[in-house]
Amino acid sequence: MRRYLSIVPFLAAVLTTSSPAAAQTYVAGSLVGDIARFSHVDVPGVDDGSGEAIGFAVRLGTHITPIFGVEIEFARPSVIESSQGTQVLPAIPEALGLRLPDLVFPPISYDLRTETRNTTVAASVWARQELTGRVAMVYSGGIALVRSEQASWLDFVPVSSPFGMPREATSFAYPSLFEATTYSMQPQVGAEARIGLTERVQLIPGVRLYGLEGGWLLRPSVGLGWTF
Repeated sequence: MRRYLSIVPFLAAVLTTSSPAAAQTYVAGSLVGDIARFSHVDVPGVDDGSGEAIGFAVRLGTHITPIFGVEIEFARPSVIESSQGTQVLPAIPEALGLRLPDLVFPPISYDLRTETRNTTVAASVWARQELTGRVAMVYSGGIALVRSEQASWLDFVPVSSPFGMPREATSFAYPSLFEATTYSMQPQVGAEARIGLTERVQLIPGVRLYGLEGGWLLRPSVGLGWTF
């Protein structure tokens, strides 16, 4: 802890030695979209967590010089939902050479439902390129703490129900196949435009790319920033 606290005087010195025009602090809120892709092998009933989701992000940053600055961002997307279904035919009667009706061994189908969420806390350094008096491009890079959560369920539904009963009456769900949470430190880079709407308010569209364990995450966003 003492080692991390020693950074505070250094940051204070940097901010106090920056020019007043450069030492501007800003906050921003954004609507984000997650596009996650993972390495996988196509196996029936196995899901790799790839998909799309929407969420939100908030950030706090400051200029160190008129061109360079630092910021920290927290992003929380919704879950990526996916479902895979496969019909399972009973093999026991056929293995025994028997032909039993579906009443005894009804064919059963199952749906594998998976939910994945990738929450990030990213620390970045950025460089600013002025295009016009109101428009600038900002290029950033840094490190992100990624919290990946994944949970899966199995829903079993007979293809045919005995005695004409509704399928829902004979279906059942396995409470939880598995739940897993992993943490990792991953690189991230991004680019965004900062478009001045007023003296203090900016429109900020952009995109960031994050590394993930066995994959990547592309996160386009659009938001508003306020400069103090």
